[in-house]
Amino acid sequence: MQDPNNIKPVSAAPTQPTTVFTPEIPRRSFILIVAGLMTGLLLGALDQTIVATAGPTIISDLGGLSLYA
Repeated sequence: MQDPNNIKPVSAAPTQPTTVFTPEIPRRSFILIVAGLMTGLLLGALDQTIVATAGPTIISDLGGLSLYA
């Protein structure tokens, strides 16, 4: 067992500074990525809007309106 009077404080600070490498994305690539994501979200929203609006009509034409919840 250690002697309680012989305990040395431990520093929480690192002894050497840490360097963080953050790669930079070129501006053109960043714009293309964001434009692609926005286009995908737009198409998904349009698709959901069209399907939600046309769903009951399509279901009734196929004879499944009684199954539609």
